[in-house]
Amino acid sequence: FPVTIYGQLTATVTLNQGANTFYLSAGNNCGTGAETTSVNFANCNPPVIALVSPANALTNVSVAAYVIGLNVQNVSNASEISLTQNGTALTGLTLAGSSVTLPVILQEGANAFSVNANNGCGFDQNSFTINYVPNLGYSRKKF
Repeated sequence: FPVTIYGQLTATVTLNQGANTFYLSAGNNCGTGAETTSVNFANCNPPVIALVSPANALTNVSVAAYVIGLNVQNVSNASEISLTQNGTALTGLTLAGSSVTLPVILQEGANAFSVNANNGCGFDQNSFTINYVPNLGYSRKKF
């Protein structure tokens, strides 16, 4: 539809999921011009990571075998999540819905973990430490 405008053109539009292409042409007695531009609309939410096991960012345990448990919202594939233990990448995590589990073997002392989630709409990161102290809470009696 023809519109007479002097200066700036603005319009309020509703974007569809994916690519939205806009074409604008203008003309006057001296000629015409046209411009095309696209806006990619991704209607999604960034990931959100919450600790389940351990429940706190600093935990002490007395057993080396441990199962990390996380709740990671807004991811659809395990490849969108990465986990490291003391700087070394871990593999084998399981994603079921938003529940993430990964069995690990703790090294004696501090085990620093970092979890990252990236779904293309955003990024979240969480860090926690599990201190493995063998025989935590037990005392040895000498006979």
